[in-house]
Amino acid sequence: MILVKCAAALCLSGAMLAAGASCSGGGSVNHGTGRIDVVAALADADEEITLSMLGSKIRFVPLETTDSSLVGANWDVRPLPGGKLVVTNTLPMISSGVSDCSVMVFDLADGRFLNTVAQAGQEPGDYKYPMFKVDTDGQRLYFPAGSGAGVVCYGVDGSYKGTVCRDVRLTTSLAIRACEDSVAYMLSYDSMSDSRQASIVRYGMDGALIDSMTVFARQSKVPYELSFEPDMRAYSLNTVLNKQRGTVLDIATGDRDYVIPTSSVWLEDGDAYYYEAFSDTIFRVTPEGAVADLMIDMGEHSLPVCRLNELPFSSDHWIVTDVKPCGDRILFGFTQGWLRDDSHKEYAGIYNRRTGELHLAPMRKDGFRDDLSGFMPLSNLKPAPDGSLVGVLTMDEIAEFLEKNPDVEAPEWYGALDPDANPVAVIITP
Repeated sequence: MILVKCAAALCLSGAMLAAGASCSGGGSVNHGTGRIDVVAALADADEEITLSMLGSKIRFVPLETTDSSLVGANWDVRPLPGGKLVVTNTLPMISSGVSDCSVMVFDLADGRFLNTVAQAGQEPGDYKYPMFKVDTDGQRLYFPAGSGAGVVCYGVDGSYKGTVCRDVRLTTSLAIRACEDSVAYMLSYDSMSDSRQASIVRYGMDGALIDSMTVFARQSKVPYELSFEPDMRAYSLNTVLNKQRGTVLDIATGDRDYVIPTSSVWLEDGDAYYYEAFSDTIFRVTPEGAVADLMIDMGEHSLPVCRLNELPFSSDHWIVTDVKPCGDRILFGFTQGWLRDDSHKEYAGIYNRRTGELHLAPMRKDGFRDDLSGFMPLSNLKPAPDGSLVGVLTMDEIAEFLEKNPDVEAPEWYGALDPDANPVAVIITP
């Protein structure tokens, strides 16, 4: 049970949300009731958030290393129901897709490699990118079709289930985001347009349009005016909760930083939820409109997402960088100042949506301290369907940590691994 540290900071007032939400939905939006008053919470913050606040048990599971299951330098992971972990090897994308990539399934019980799923290409059944969505049962994976139209579907065991939504052509402004039973949820969102508008479009698996649910429409924003100036610099930035590899693209010209926010959609108990990166609000979206389900309220320090790129970031801007739903809990991270500013400060929070309990604390530069096993810090935790959290440690990261911390005893499992072995999955259970 999460300790109630900041009960006074949690307000359940629809009126306060309506007054405080930043660029939150269009004219038909009805505001919800969840609000975290960050300014008040910081007055009674924890010293730090450790792994024991996220779970009660920890397991380290080396992933099996075979010629068919090698995890490359660019990877991502996705926990699935039934104790399975999907690992994707990815390379920089080009217009026609990617090559030399793979989607692999491992058993989190013992790390065994189980199978690969599909392949990149332009033939029937191939995917365009190794980026997929999972149905709510966790049994099927959906990829953009390599042929250019539709979505290819595979079982977790690698079996091909067919192509759905054959006549729906996915683009940079229309992408599959979630699947449930016989319904595919697509996000219609154009980050480069002159106005903010987003809709969740629902299709039957036969490609028939069911409806379109508006998140927000025709809101003003500062257009992105990127040009290839001589002094243009590109940065790949880590976020507060992801210390392993940069996930934010920052384009700097002169004294300005430009970022293009991404958006995510997920399903819970039949409802669709929407979150836009760097926004302070999670929306529940229905055919009647978008409802502000939870607001991470920065008060006067808020930087409305619709004003991104309007002015240079300042230390007075408090910016949400991460939102991770995990059962009843929301894990979130925010900064005081921009990520690329050497003097910015980082904070992490755990909010229980059912009880209103909250932990908020400064975030360590190397991740969450492991006070469960006493080993190395961990970041980039991925929520699993059973409420656990899964992280990954590469052999290089472990070796570097042990070299810098000679007083820390290497775990027994580490001594049995080759230096070139696959990463180690770390499972934190409630």
